[in-house]
Amino acid sequence: MGRNMLGGCRADVRGNYIILDCIPEEIEKQHEYLKHDVSVANQGYQEYLKRVEAQALQAAQARKAELEKIEGLKSRLKFD
Repeated sequence: MGRNMLGGCRADVRGNYIILDCIPEEIEKQHEYLKHDVSVANQGYQEYLKRVEAQALQAAQARKAELEKIEGLKSRLKFD
């Protein structure tokens, strides 16, 4: 999805690229808007990475707790 910008300029993100659909003179006029949009996108991505990392840590801690629980149970059960 593209973003309509001032002056009839349109910006789209395609993969790793920002595609501008406007006359070259408009690019300079839109520069600050583009910098802001990239900054907001980067901040959102950093927040996403932090959430993913926190979820992975939580899952690892849950696995460790479950293994410790099983090991504790196993050490208490003797069949001699």
